Amino acid sequence: MNKVAKNTGWQLTARVVAIASSLIATPLLTRLLSQEAYGNYIFLTSIVLLFLNFSDMGMGFWGVKTASEAKNKDRAFSDIFNLKFLLTLTVWFAFIILALLFPQFSDIRTISLIASLALVFLSIRMLADIVLKTELNFFVKSLWEIVGSLFFLFTVVLLYLNQVSSLGLVITMWTLSAILSGAGAFLAIRRKIKLSKSKSQNIKDILHKSAPIGIRQLVFATYDQGIDNFLLKSLTTAANVGYYGLSYKVYSNLASTASFLMNSIFPQMSASSDKKTYFKKSLLVLSVSGLILSLITYFFSSFIIQILAGNDYSPSITILKILSFGIVFSFINHATGYTLIALGQQGRFLRFSLIALGINIIGNIILIPVLGGIGAAVITLTTEVSMLVMSFYALKRAWA
Repeated sequence: MNKVAKNTGWQLTARVVAIASSLIATPLLTRLLSQEAYGNYIFLTSIVLLFLNFSDMGMGFWGVKTASEAKNKDRAFSDIFNLKFLLTLTVWFAFIILALLFPQFSDIRTISLIASLALVFLSIRMLADIVLKTELNFFVKSLWEIVGSLFFLFTVVLLYLNQVSSLGLVITMWTLSAILSGAGAFLAIRRKIKLSKSKSQNIKDILHKSAPIGIRQLVFATYDQGIDNFLLKSLTTAANVGYYGLSYKVYSNLASTASFLMNSIFPQMSASSDKKTYFKKSLLVLSVSGLILSLITYFFSSFIIQILAGNDYSPSITILKILSFGIVFSFINHATGYTLIALGQQGRFLRFSLIALGINIIGNIILIPVLGGIGAAVITLTTEVSMLVMSFYALKRAWA
């Protein structure tokens, strides 16, 4: 458990740096860029991160599980690398086609092509993370995340001090931060991957086993934020994307901290025959910490938005109050989700996610034209609750 605590600590450090960097960079960006430009920044970065899930296809989870159990780790890492490389190129090309053809990108096409490079290098960093997680080397994993966060913050500060109000430059700096962190993480593990030609059957096996998790991650990323921003820009304005995106940035940064504990526990939970004990302990910790964060966020939402963006973003206050209730549900969903995967229930988990996606899309289409970002926040909360109910039901049946 000492190693779990240590690795959780490194991840927490990286997340604290990322959140602190975001807390400093966001007020600068909201005051440097127009509301429409900031909305486009949120829109583009969230779409890039959505496509990043296509390039993963569950290997972040299943790759760690497979490599942890494999007798020949070199063979496992090589197969994972080859599959990851093919998926990354395919997704990169698909993103470029989307940016060139879809009307939502009509005013940011050139900037979108620049951001596509971030997609490639973030995918490379995810590949490195598989190796580092398998070896429980969370220090190096966290180090390059910290480097990327600090680099972007530094460039944003420079742009603000010089009053360079350019969305193109902001996206370029964001892309360079991804390149730096991705390249650095890959250099750290390059000697651990002995590349060789993979058998097609090995690639098929990895893809077959990881696909349910990958599709689930993609579904989650879609209803987590991707579809919200896409529909907000399609049905309303880029400014509404900015209002919602600002609040969601606070929510997602807080909600994602639950993954620190579960990332550290997951390899050991997967190998243990007593998964229920791991689940109960993680559930207790995440329930209490999630509830505390929810209450703090709710009562300080007005103060948070005022600090981050000022009076121009007052619509974000109500949105953040609604999203704050979702933090505790998101924390608990991390415990149930990771446990279901460790139990080999990724197929069932995927079905639940597809149901949640349907609820999210239908709800957003109905509420966004009427309520804008508030409607998107309500549906995000509804989606988290629905996932919680279904996941607990599945665990109850698995351990009946």
